[in-house]
Amino acid sequence: MRSSFYEYVKFVTSISKNTTGFVVLSVITILVLFSGASAQTNANPDSFSFIGTVVYQDLEGGFFGIITDTGDQLLPTNLPAQYEIDGLKISGTATPQTDMVSTRMWGTMVSVENVTPLNGGGVTEQAWYESETTVPVLSDDQIFQVLGRISADLQKRLDTIDGELADVAANLSSNDVSKENQNLQLSSLVENPALNQIGLYESSLLDKSGRITAVYPDVYLSSIGTDLSKMPHIASIISYPAPTMSTYLKTVEGKDAVVITYPIVSKQKTVTGYVSALVDPAVLVSPDKMQTLKDSGYSLMVEQPEGTALAESDSTQIGRSAWNDPQFNASPSLLKSAVHLQNARAGIDSYSGLNKEDVKIAWTTVSLHGMPWRVAVMKH
Repeated sequence: MRSSFYEYVKFVTSISKNTTGFVVLSVITILVLFSGASAQTNANPDSFSFIGTVVYQDLEGGFFGIITDTGDQLLPTNLPAQYEIDGLKISGTATPQTDMVSTRMWGTMVSVENVTPLNGGGVTEQAWYESETTVPVLSDDQIFQVLGRISADLQKRLDTIDGELADVAANLSSNDVSKENQNLQLSSLVENPALNQIGLYESSLLDKSGRITAVYPDVYLSSIGTDLSKMPHIASIISYPAPTMSTYLKTVEGKDAVVITYPIVSKQKTVTGYVSALVDPAVLVSPDKMQTLKDSGYSLMVEQPEGTALAESDSTQIGRSAWNDPQFNASPSLLKSAVHLQNARAGIDSYSGLNKEDVKIAWTTVSLHGMPWRVAVMKH
């Protein structure tokens, strides 16, 4: 078509060289016609519009799919993180990915475009907490949109720390096992402003038995020699050398922490030790966002499914297993909501608080290395 097009332009020009206006008009007309033909030619005839509901499938490590209103199951390869909310109603355009395969025996693989949430007016391009100092009163559906933004940001922060730690583990797996290189790699984590600002404050090396052999910064040097092999996350990685993230713990220095650990593997494919990064979960979540919500009558809470608080608007609750507090027995509806939150990756509920006030809670989930965190917004 391209050669025919230029031959035709040449022909029109040759017969109209004395009528410049005609030539220009003819070429413009041809361009319009051919560009329209090209657009029609490039359109994918297999693409289709859909309306459906995002669903979380707890299969093969877990993933988000879409069940359309006509009952079709779609397995999107590129669903944006802010729409990975179980129960969210969306519309969009899907194109089957016939040249791709998946180990997930569920649905038809598709790429999606023009995704729009239908139950809440749409996710804004800029999160409320990036530009506003107050939060408007939100409908149930809008609360899920706020959760989508917060959880996507939190997941990105977790993944950033995890990626940098993976790089350090790879560098430590090289032939250079000198003390200088070890210290350089550990300091590269803690001294990285981007990581420090999101809560990473200590890094350490362990030998293959689980004993600390190096640590950064020097303020934690007293921990060298400590045997951590009995701690669940270290016992797990010693038993099966795959990256882990711990549950909440309090360090010997009294600091809040979750610990991400990677194995160090030699070129001979043997485990020679482990590298860990300690992260303050409250800093990871961002105190500024929690305060903005609190000032507007909302509370942000990040916790482990069994109830241990990792980040709270009320910092005195961090590390406590709030749902197990005996005083909560006075509110059966609260206990019911707690069970719901423990067992469902996402949801919305209401209960009567300890002061008989009505509380609405909505939550979703982020995770790393099989360790889930519930991210919840509450309105009193």
